[in-house]
Amino acid sequence: MLLYYLLNDSLLFAMFRLGIGFFMLQDFSLKRLMSEVKRLECSLNISRFRLDGLNYWPLIRFQMNYYRKYSQWSYKSVYKVGAVSVIMLASIIVLNFLRFYLLSLTSRKPRFVKPVDDCTNDYSCLEQRDVLIVALNKEHHAIVGGKRAAPLMDGIALSLPDQSYYKLVLGASEEELNSLLIGGGSLSYQRAVKRRFENSYRQPKSLSKLYDTLKVLIRCWLVERKLGQTGLKVNPEELLYRLDMIQAQKQEFMSFLRSLSPKVVYLTSYTGRTFIVAAAKELGIPVVDVQHGGMHRFNVACTHWNYVPEEGYELLPDFFWCWDGSVAQMVNDTISHHHQAISGGNPGYHFWCFGHDIVKENMSDEIVAGIEKVQLLSEEKPIVLVALQYGKDELLDSHVIEVFRETRNDYQWLFRMHPMGLDRKDELLDILEGSVDVGLVDWASSIPLPYLLMGTSFLLTKSSTISREAIPFGIKSVFWSKKGAEIHHDIVEDGGAAVALNSGELKEILCSNDYILEKQFELSNVGKQVSSTLEYLNNLFMNNRGTK
Repeated sequence: MLLYYLLNDSLLFAMFRLGIGFFMLQDFSLKRLMSEVKRLECSLNISRFRLDGLNYWPLIRFQMNYYRKYSQWSYKSVYKVGAVSVIMLASIIVLNFLRFYLLSLTSRKPRFVKPVDDCTNDYSCLEQRDVLIVALNKEHHAIVGGKRAAPLMDGIALSLPDQSYYKLVLGASEEELNSLLIGGGSLSYQRAVKRRFENSYRQPKSLSKLYDTLKVLIRCWLVERKLGQTGLKVNPEELLYRLDMIQAQKQEFMSFLRSLSPKVVYLTSYTGRTFIVAAAKELGIPVVDVQHGGMHRFNVACTHWNYVPEEGYELLPDFFWCWDGSVAQMVNDTISHHHQAISGGNPGYHFWCFGHDIVKENMSDEIVAGIEKVQLLSEEKPIVLVALQYGKDELLDSHVIEVFRETRNDYQWLFRMHPMGLDRKDELLDILEGSVDVGLVDWASSIPLPYLLMGTSFLLTKSSTISREAIPFGIKSVFWSKKGAEIHHDIVEDGGAAVALNSGELKEILCSNDYILEKQFELSNVGKQVSSTLEYLNNLFMNNRGTK
């Protein structure tokens, strides 16, 4: 019994990591990541990365990008091609079989797992709807008339007949549902998923599951060997856990979809909701992922898929809804026809600017006054909008702070916090040593972005994709970092953005008259584009109703 506990999961995966070593992760750019991904997809047999009907290669891509951004530690091959790595992999296999054998000898029995039919919630009360719109509770960050709204997905809902769609809000309580501008339902599936969750890959209880686990470990090992000393890593333990969780979540969500029977599913940020994609596609229901921010050419989730299986990936949406034609073309150039990009406009701008009655009626006096304030401020001084980001990076570089202090009497500097980084406001105030009005920060962070861009003269950012949203408004962005210059190299080359890596370059740009670009569209046209795209997709899926 003691030996069994010594040979548990933590030791198993510790041995896997020991075989390829640790080292501190160095700065790894997105461009370099996509170069490594291309090399892997062209040299590995990606079609063999399958488990229980899913090709899990997309999860490995997402994982590498996550650890590139957030992890302090990564793997490094400390062994060249040779016997030591082979011995380590063989040791893992032996330990697995020994662990499985010892488990069978002990009185410890696998925990009872309820049959699938007894695990599901009862969704029979649901009325069938043509469209399912999925949003997270935390995406409802906009306040309209005291009600919470998710402009991106609500912009789609407002363009559809009321009785044609069902809006699902994940992670919302009954009280939170009542606070929504566009009402929706929740899905209390966590308990059912917990009952379904078997942890069958991390703790295999049969020889077939053990074999599946070993195949995943071998694939991870092959990826690590190919990555060599690049500093990127794969976490096999986390990957197996996620595969277990996706299977449990997928089965529960399929029960929900069978009752609702939609013809199409709309969601955003699909990488965090892959179980929804997998469930819908298994039932033959198309999935549309809506672009949620300005997209650059190194987007790990949407671009540079150098290999796509003949039947497509089960974890990728059927359609990528892009805000403009250039982005759609960029995605289509780097992915096969199984996952098509379409140009549909920005539903978030559609929500704010196209004149929906429910938005007009509930538009608070604060927002209306804020829109007027933008116009007044822009008439007094040129507005420099600083688009801040969330994450571990510093909010502002020293040369930006220096120029701010020198020019704040000549320009109206506005600092806009990222919706996911509002908790860093105090950090911003400390950096600027109280030289900015906290009320102005709150105001610039809450006013709808399209209205704020209408009055902006300069957009200053480290690497925010708002720089791409600004171009149609005739705004030339300025990147203060090498990271921004690399990620958005294309718009810098095309003249839609500039780079200022020191205070002299930044002051020169601010003093230049060469910062006005040609305005490319009217906001009212965005609403027409969104509506026409929805009409096109609805006609495309009209005769579809997944019934598998």
